[in-house]
Amino acid sequence: MADPMTVQNQTSSPAAEQDIHCPLCDYNLRGLAEARCPECGGQFSWDELRDPAKRLHPYLFEHHPERNLWSFWKTAINGIMPRRFWATLNPVQPSNPRRLVFYFMIYAIAASLSVVVDYANDCQLLYLQTLSTRSQLQAQIKASLMFGAVDNFSNRILQQYGSLDKYLDVIEPLPPSIGFFKEAAGFRSYMSFYRRGWMETSLPRNAPFLMLAWLWPLTAALTLMMLRATMRRAKVRAAHLFRVTIYTADVMIWLGLCQLAIDVVWLARGLTATTPLMPGTPSPRWMGISSLFGGIGTLIAMLMMMYRLTIAIRKYLRFRHAAATAFAVQMIFALVVAKLMFVFAGY
Repeated sequence: MADPMTVQNQTSSPAAEQDIHCPLCDYNLRGLAEARCPECGGQFSWDELRDPAKRLHPYLFEHHPERNLWSFWKTAINGIMPRRFWATLNPVQPSNPRRLVFYFMIYAIAASLSVVVDYANDCQLLYLQTLSTRSQLQAQIKASLMFGAVDNFSNRILQQYGSLDKYLDVIEPLPPSIGFFKEAAGFRSYMSFYRRGWMETSLPRNAPFLMLAWLWPLTAALTLMMLRATMRRAKVRAAHLFRVTIYTADVMIWLGLCQLAIDVVWLARGLTATTPLMPGTPSPRWMGISSLFGGIGTLIAMLMMMYRLTIAIRKYLRFRHAAATAFAVQMIFALVVAKLMFVFAGY
């Protein structure tokens, strides 16, 4: 015979009267005395599951298509304080995947603007250096030809390329040559690796930052999909995982805008330069901030995102061991970045 108290609790619970689905995994909670999902382990209150007013977020970009600009900046600004932000957002509030992707695209593109300006800086510096190198080579070879001292090197140049200008266009290309822009992509970045002897290759200096802005949300969500099974939360819908990672990674817009301001000043300084700035040449101290996209800047960004992800996992997904899970996500992403960099280098 059933316990009278249990029967009374089930009869008086809201789930005994109507179908109420778990917002994390969509399991039907009808007939349960406690608002705790037996399928995914999510724990809620009956009030937040039943009250329609709690389904609309006050400013979230997903929920306010009538005020796109206001809701975007409101979401991005409040995301700076992750504890407060994730206290207002919960799985009961429905997700809009299309607007979530739109939000991701906006902040990823905005964060990438600084990379474009920084690349323009590299093009400007490489252009000045290339002009200097071409003028030196022209002077040396023309001097040897003028005095009749045509050595084997100069002779090979004329035989293979036909003229000095064609030779210079190959080894020291200028715009609009594609070779020039390829070289500018790794102008100030180098990596040494061992492959039957030590080799050095140039790499895009901002590649890790771009991966954080564009690749991190997808990599982190896929990692959480793998980890949720080990935490007995395998039924949690993927939409919630992408929601967590996208709103965690929007911190990149602020890092990108800060760097954009610095790079614009750097570009203005470079456009007025008349002499080349060689790689490794000391620059003013205040310009050292431009290393934000370097190793230490990327490390700081990853630490910030790991902290934000920890808060989101604990408050929104309600997983146990939130800090350990966030750390595992970052380690897997770091391995993915390292692998892609080595593949790019031809290792």
